[in-house]
Amino acid sequence: MTRMYATLALTLLAACGNSGPDPLHDYSKCGTPASIAVANADVHDGDALALPKGVETDLVIEVKDDEGDWCDPTDLELAFDDADQIEIVEDGEAKVLKARYDAIDLGGTEPSTTMHASLGGLHASWTVASVVALGGVWDVTITEYTRFPDGYPFGEVTFTQRGRRMAWEDCTLSLVCEEEAVIRGGDFTVEAPDVGLMLSVPISPGRDRFEGPWSAMDGDYEGDFIAIRVE
Repeated sequence: MTRMYATLALTLLAACGNSGPDPLHDYSKCGTPASIAVANADVHDGDALALPKGVETDLVIEVKDDEGDWCDPTDLELAFDDADQIEIVEDGEAKVLKARYDAIDLGGTEPSTTMHASLGGLHASWTVASVVALGGVWDVTITEYTRFPDGYPFGEVTFTQRGRRMAWEDCTLSLVCEEEAVIRGGDFTVEAPDVGLMLSVPISPGRDRFEGPWSAMDGDYEGDFIAIRVE
């Protein structure tokens, strides 16, 4: 979810909560708040959350009572066990966060902390990991040692990043492009077990290049993967 879309959504929710019932989010029906949830699917990482370093991320936080009715989240408070790791850019009607560090900053160890959300006597918490930000346009070349030893130029590929996962855009190699890329620590990884594809390559300290070996079909195909940031 883009910053503009999420901010607009939160603004509309807040406006409805302050000025009258909304057909989808009528806070007047709320009894006692009973649950707090982060609604953005793009930041979820299993039971945890993942935030790309340096990227302002809007959290869409939903509060409901035991009956499932919406409750006003405006007064919800956020806190972190490691307050230095995550910057709270905005803490009003919108909750906007930005991770300050990633695994490259910490020598390969991915930083994580616990986020606590409180509304009156109601509390919830999530582990929050800070991941390398790789979204954008990259120039990709893939070699295969026996068939394309000089490399096959794929040209520009756009990665749309959601937490630690990235979707390939404008990419023509279905074997790779149909699989999500996943950032694990300081590595860019792609796995396709059905064809034995394994790609796990280190991200450069400048975060503008990642390259290394790949293999598929139990080693029948092998080569190098090279990606250089364009923008």
